[in-house]
Amino acid sequence: MKQSKSQTAWRTAARYAELAQEADDELEREYYVRMRNAWITLANRCEFFNLPDVTGGHSSAHAPGPSEQAP
Repeated sequence: MKQSKSQTAWRTAARYAELAQEADDELEREYYVRMRNAWITLANRCEFFNLPDVTGGHSSAHAPGPSEQAP
């Protein structure tokens, strides 16, 4: 079964949240919280752009790259 990129990102964010709760060291906890936040941001972006396939398939939604944007 294929997972969407957003599902994978949400699961990774949840894992980092668990690691943050388990961390004894404050710096380690802060690192895990930053990583969790980054994965949450990615999950939200994947949902916004509707990126369904983790395995490299093409998405129906396409965000233009820098060379494709209007001047």
